[in-house]
Amino acid sequence: MNESAQTLSLLILLVGAISTISILIKEGMTRLGLPSLVGYLVLGFLLRLADSQWQFLGEPGQEIFEFLAEVGVTKLP
Repeated sequence: MNESAQTLSLLILLVGAISTISILIKEGMTRLGLPSLVGYLVLGFLLRLADSQWQFLGEPGQEIFEFLAEVGVTKLP
């Protein structure tokens, strides 16, 4: 497997994991009586901290998560 295929499979795994975690965050925040947006902001902050520490996203991963962030912001209102 070449490097671009490994990067793509890592990004797919990462997006799937983040999607699963966000579902769990929504449920947890609902049980606590807090808006789920608080949990999403914390998740984004932790993801950014982890990326700055270990640089696991790379350029393609940052572009994907920026796109997902823009889609999420347009879906808020």
